[in-house]
Amino acid sequence: MRKLILGALALVLPIGTAVTLSAAPATAGANVVTGKGTYSCSKLLGTITFTPPIKNSAQTVKTSVISTASTCKGTDKPVITSAKSTSVSSKVGATCAGLTQQAATKFHTTYLPAGIAPSVLTGTTSSGGTSPVSFNVAGKVTGSYPSATAKAHAVIKETISQILAACGGTGLKTLHIISGSVTNN
Repeated sequence: MRKLILGALALVLPIGTAVTLSAAPATAGANVVTGKGTYSCSKLLGTITFTPPIKNSAQTVKTSVISTASTCKGTDKPVITSAKSTSVSSKVGATCAGLTQQAATKFHTTYLPAGIAPSVLTGTTSSGGTSPVSFNVAGKVTGSYPSATAKAHAVIKETISQILAACGGTGLKTLHIISGSVTNN
């Protein structure tokens, strides 16, 4: 069951939420530039929300991921200061056990400072560990900062015991990303 939860977390991110990167959109009329080069961010925070709360019994669930990566450095200009990523998806027949499966994901990312064109990460999510609970995202980025080898690692606040209890009860509503990193090589 713990393996299922880890997988679920890995799937949750990819189910349709961003795992990192995003900022305020450029204002109308501003010069928008396409970011080049590579970057890495050493701080990652966010939430994964299930509507309705995901349970052990099958149901249609909307998964939303919102994350912000910060403490960033890069190899080219403009160097980002933070990135906000979002992903939203729905799955028919979703269960907590199904979250352990590797899944396709797509994240939309915006950057700060303003004026940098957005990106899209298309890839997969997988379990990153059980103590603490974590997940990994790997894929290809198009738009600003294009890359064939983008990666993110997210650590979850909730323990496996807390996740299992929620899944067996009224359902798991939210997971909190409390740390992690993003690399776009």
